[in-house]
Amino acid sequence: MANKTDTKGGALLRGTKLIKKAIEKGREEALAEPEPVAAAVLKKLTLPNGESVSSSMKELLKVDALWLGMEFDEDEGDIESVSFEEAVEDFFGEDAPALFSEACDLFEGDCVLIGGASEALRVLYVGEADESGEYAVLTIAKTPKPWVELAPFDVWVAQELGALPAGSPLGAVPPGYEAAAKELADATGDGRVGFAPTAGEREEREEGDDDEEAEDGDTTDEATDEAKREP
Repeated sequence: MANKTDTKGGALLRGTKLIKKAIEKGREEALAEPEPVAAAVLKKLTLPNGESVSSSMKELLKVDALWLGMEFDEDEGDIESVSFEEAVEDFFGEDAPALFSEACDLFEGDCVLIGGASEALRVLYVGEADESGEYAVLTIAKTPKPWVELAPFDVWVAQELGALPAGSPLGAVPPGYEAAAKELADATGDGRVGFAPTAGEREEREEGDDDEEAEDGDTTDEATDEAKREP
């Protein structure tokens, strides 16, 4: 279970309460000129897994959508998704997926690009939500070495807008929220909150898969030919 108190013994803020605090802090700069999502659009906004967005994301979007930078169809309410591998390749270049091979295999679900301009890639990973209804934000850095760090969405927003202190390494949760991050990592990944992914040649792996499919296809064709030759 997630830790419910901070390092000073006070209650940890989560969900909409934490987002409201983050919004107030963000109005000083990042949310100084907000562009809210219309209520009718927000009502039908749907994640790639078919679920509605969390209450904390709704709280943020009804104030501003520009800062989060999430792409969605206003008519249908569908949020645009990409795979982890596609996001890494688009952000870091075509050779990058091989550096993050292990992470590409681990995070096979849908991702949503968020976070705007940054030296690191940030995506909302639509895997399993935690008990607060939050999905994981993955912060993916290529330098000084490939690294993936996980944080609950509400905590990440609060850090980015200055309502909570930034963590170290980049994307790590602040003191008091470690248990919440670990719980989400257990639910949506393999339990690691931050890790350096093992590299691998993903193109070779894909070619090998194609070869296996071709072999299966040849076997099927041979069986068909044999059947045709039978009297």
